Amino acid sequence: MNKKIIKYPICESTNKTIKKIKKKEIIIMSDFQYNGKGKLNNAWKSEPYKNLTFSILLKPNFTIKKVFNINAIILISIKKTLSKYINGKKIKIKWPNDVY
Repeated sequence: MNKKIIKYPICESTNKTIKKIKKKEIIIMSDFQYNGKGKLNNAWKSEPYKNLTFSILLKPNFTIKKVFNINAIILISIKKTLSKYINGKKIKIKWPNDVY
């Protein structure tokens, strides 16, 4: 696996940025994105240093069902990990890829 991590202090959208880079596997991170794209083409801004804003591009050789299972495992793992560090605050998962 030849993956690369690129971090930007500011970018329009990690998802839009990752589409412009011609790599097989890459992670794009940003401290602040000002034109993120949500569900149904809703735009949103992240608050600097208050959100995890990143996009991961992988091109695996397995079925869609396994992709859903992997996504579920990752989100649940993030939720459990954050729960150890954030006392008293409720952490929610909004499918397919948001953690609040």
